[in-house]
Amino acid sequence: MNTTAIESKTFTFWGDNILGKNTIILISGKASVGKTTVGDFLDELLSEVPLNVTSIGFADDLKKVARSEFGWDGRKNLRGRRLLQQIGFIGREYSKNIWVEKLLGDLDNASIFFPDITIIDDWRFLNEAEYFEDGLYDLFKINVLSEIRGGLRGELGEDVSETELDNYTSYDYIIENNFTNLEDLKKECEKLVDILIEEN
Repeated sequence: MNTTAIESKTFTFWGDNILGKNTIILISGKASVGKTTVGDFLDELLSEVPLNVTSIGFADDLKKVARSEFGWDGRKNLRGRRLLQQIGFIGREYSKNIWVEKLLGDLDNASIFFPDITIIDDWRFLNEAEYFEDGLYDLFKINVLSEIRGGLRGELGEDVSETELDNYTSYDYIIENNFTNLEDLKKECEKLVDILIEEN
């Protein structure tokens, strides 16, 4: 079995609901397990409902800094990943929620309307989820696992950005991405979207 429902929850996806809440979908997982691919599929499928869906990352502004100030070429090789980890660490050391706040600032600047659903496919730290647990948002947390792909070795794999959620268990849904083709992974995402829509 490749998809596991962890908890039955009701989510209100529409931005004009009576509470005025918006849904944040957080996707966690080790490097290269398919987090972004899952996020892209969910974006595509939920947009067809139709809903106002936006995909964005905590590391988007971090990557802008890496490009503009350090000449990062966009490659996630050893040097590139280490640079991103170090910039992220320095930012969080200065202000724990700096990358969360920058993400929300980007959303505010992008549109006069906050999206019905915001998909964030690079959730790595506990504080990133805690920030949205203030009653203003509906939060849905997905963990992507895989036995056949992903994960970093050595020092990169031991970085806190890869390990902080290792013992976290309060996910709403788990996707076991042991597929050998994208079509099957998309079908699993379709099942998840069907469950979400049925609960509303």
